[in-house]
Order: sequence, then C-alpha cells, then structure tokens
Amino acid sequence: GTWGNGTQASPGMPYWQNVYDGNSEKGPCFYDEAHNLTSYVLYQLPFGRGKKFGSNLNKVANAVVGGWEVDGILTMHTGFAMTVNNWGDPSGTGAWVTRTNCPSSISYPKTTVSSGCSSGKLRGPGLKKFDMGIKKDFSFGESRKLEFRSEFLNLTNTKILGAPTVFTGGTLGQISHSQGERNIQLALKFFF
Repeated sequence: GTWGNGTQASPGMPYWQNVYDGNSEKGPCFYDEAHNLTSYVLYQLPFGRGKKFGSNLNKVANAVVGGWEVDGILTMHTGFAMTVNNWGDPSGTGAWVTRTNCPSSISYPKTTVSSGCSSGKLRGPGLKKFDMGIKKDFSFGESRKLEFRSEFLNLTNTKILGAPTVFTGGTLGQISHSQGERNIQLALKFFF
C-alpha cells in the first residue's frame, strides 16, 4: 500500500481517547482504502520474424524492430482513512490524544462527512498512477543475450499528494508534500 506509496497514509495518534469506551474507538484502520484497483498488462508487439508484421525481415531489420514487449501497471485507490485530533489536552483530563468534537457536517471537495468526527471518518487524497515499461532481448548465440529495458514510473506525471495534517490548528487539512513525479529508468543486462 502506500503504505503502497509511503506518505499518503497518516496514522494519527495510536492511543485510545477513552479506554473505558471501546465503541468510540471503532472505525476503519488508517491504511483502509474503500476501493483499490491494480491492473497489469504485458503485450508483445506484432513486429518481426514470426509475427503479423514484418515476418520476412532480414536479420538486421528484425534485430531493430522485432521482439519488443510493452507492459503497463495501472494503480488506483481511494484515500486512506484519517482521524482529526486536537493538539495537547484541551479537556484537561491528562489524555494522550483527544478527537475533535465537530457539531456540524464537514465538506471538502467531492465529499461531505456527517458530524461527530469519529476514528477514521475522513479520507485523504486518492491515487491514480500508470507505470509503463518496454523491453527487447538481443540474442548472441544460444546462451548469451543482451536485454534492454526502459521503465517509465508515473508515465502520466500525475500528482501523488501526501497525507494532510490531521491535528487541529492553522495547518489542519493542509497537504505540504507530494511524491512520484515521472521517473525514467534505462537498463542493459547481459546474460551469459
């Protein structure tokens, strides 16, 4: 998870607000995702000897255009569960953490949450990401080959927002970091 992506989850405070009232602590875990989709595809391009296009290519042309593979991974999920907490001990009870007491509904883009801010009631930003790779093997005899691979992580350069601040105060709800700008990797591997 993010757990899959590192900083999109916000564990908040690990302590119970009231150890004598377990029902007030019920809610989704901080790494809970309501919806999650991961899809993978691998496709051998139809160019080169023995393929639909270019089956009669000479060795040199086939070495250039034949035998390419393309793969892709689509990852999408809704935001992780979050709990809004107060800094310090505003109730004066010596509690490690206190959740906010919100008498009205909370609205943020595309979401309305009923009052009562219980554990895990809010959701952080979701994730949409597409990674792609291309690969080709070049054979040198029966037992040796050179593999070329290029990977495009976050090919669409989609913003991956971090978890917002979950403590009351001037920074509540602010997202101060992101991750996952497009990353291109090239690799050569020789097998012998």
